[in-house]
Amino acid sequence: MYYDKAFRYYEYGARNGNPACQYDYGFMLIVGDAGVQDKERGLLWITKAAGGGYLAAKDFLADYPQ
Repeated sequence: MYYDKAFRYYEYGARNGNPACQYDYGFMLIVGDAGVQDKERGLLWITKAAGGGYLAAKDFLADYPQ
């Protein structure tokens, strides 16, 4: 239940341009915390967050095996 609510919250924030939400939404998509796993879409959102200057997203992409 908590993950579903967080997933919807992060999705809303991500779609409205919040880099922190873009990162968290992307991370949840990669891990599959809310029952939905989509690594490609997750990386897209994390890349958007990194482009917005979100440091955690930049660090994640630097360490993520490509």
